[in-house]
Amino acid sequence: MPLLRTLDVLIISLPLGLAIGRIGCFSAGCCYGKAIISDHLPWYAIKFPANVNCFAPTGQFLYPTQLMDAIYNFLIFAILLLFRKKLQKYDG
Repeated sequence: MPLLRTLDVLIISLPLGLAIGRIGCFSAGCCYGKAIISDHLPWYAIKFPANVNCFAPTGQFLYPTQLMDAIYNFLIFAILLLFRKKLQKYDG
């Protein structure tokens, strides 16, 4: 396949692969966000239990950067997939 056509295929699938990878990061507890000090906004925070083996600090509220990044990448993938016919008028 020509290089530009190959890159067209890869660029649409890249956000999907990144989103799946970030879900793996959440499962392993790595790439965690900053600790949330305030107790009045824990609705968007996560807390890893103390009895699991993960890289994140346990017992405190953390900002879920892995899940936010996964959501944004799924959204980018959906937008690219939705507009792929309009974007494929030319190779590259």
